[in-house]
Amino acid sequence: MTDIAGGIEALHKSGEILHFILSRIPRDSLSAGWIEEGLLQSTISDDLQAKHNQEQVIIPTDRFVRLIHDREMNPSKVTAMLLIGEKGTHMPRLCVVVGNGISKRAKVPCVLSFWSRDSIPSENVDLVSDLLMRAPVPVGQDEPVLDYIEQLKADFLEGKVVGFSALKIPKKKFKVSEWVGSCTKGSDFCVASEGDQHQVVALARVFGRWMVGLQIMKAMRQGTAALIFSLPDRTELCLWDSEQRLATVALFKASEVAMISRSYLNPLWTSLTDLPDHSSSPKVEVRQGDVRGKKRVKDKSGNLAAFEKSVRSLEARLSRVPIAELEERVRNLEEKDRPTVGDGPTSTLLLKRLDETAELLEALSQRLRKLEEKLQDIGATSE
Repeated sequence: MTDIAGGIEALHKSGEILHFILSRIPRDSLSAGWIEEGLLQSTISDDLQAKHNQEQVIIPTDRFVRLIHDREMNPSKVTAMLLIGEKGTHMPRLCVVVGNGISKRAKVPCVLSFWSRDSIPSENVDLVSDLLMRAPVPVGQDEPVLDYIEQLKADFLEGKVVGFSALKIPKKKFKVSEWVGSCTKGSDFCVASEGDQHQVVALARVFGRWMVGLQIMKAMRQGTAALIFSLPDRTELCLWDSEQRLATVALFKASEVAMISRSYLNPLWTSLTDLPDHSSSPKVEVRQGDVRGKKRVKDKSGNLAAFEKSVRSLEARLSRVPIAELEERVRNLEEKDRPTVGDGPTSTLLLKRLDETAELLEALSQRLRKLEEKLQDIGATSE
């Protein structure tokens, strides 16, 4: 990783990111106030002790570095990233990155923390990965699967993922050790699980304890968080989705952080308002009893416009369904010879889901035809 502190300062001056801090990480123990003592750059240096800055920047940064320290990870051999924010791809988001070479001024590992203004998660990761990607991902290119659990299953089948587990977060107060211990495959808490679970369960325990005690998340309505630990031989990914009440842990074979950010972080933060035509469904209008003549014809025109909008929405959604990708996955499953005993049920499950997707597409096509017929009838009536 090369120097990105200069890029952060330029982005702050342009207004693309909010306040940031850059501090050295001590070689030995983390004493109280280590961030302030090792401070290299900051836009809040005059007010570090303010309650808002402590809660929104200093404390989360300190806790993330301590997590790395407690896991006995060497900050000089790992690039670790933390992203926290409300649901929504363009919502403000706290980004913390730990690693070597963040600043040319320091020859030791450093931590950089900043709040993004409205950039999508993959752009945050691109920035701290030293790609400095300033433009948004083009629409229609590299569009991810919004169901990141299904994406994990697909990546596991392709050999990219060593193991993963998606656990349902209990609604009531719970003990993390008991929760993770009961989340075996087939239990009520386990949504999906594949591969080697020994390391996955160990990471899930650490991740669960850390998230439960994180105060910044408790203050958010739909707090969403992602932790990435990029090591020379693997990448560890932890996702916390308050909206869906899901905690997901995955181990990847390679350090493909850019791929992970697009395939998992963007879908993780995507909310209903981020989707196109999210409010395009026809609205029911109550017509008053004294409406007569021309007013009734006008109401029919309104219904006609609503149906037209609904048809366009369905057409747009159908056009975004990755038919070619689904067909390619089916071919891969048919051609790929995987003698592992545990792959049989997984392949069967994926084929079943593909069949369900095909049935859904057929149902949508039938609905589209009916809407078009109704649209023609309404158009003929309103003329």
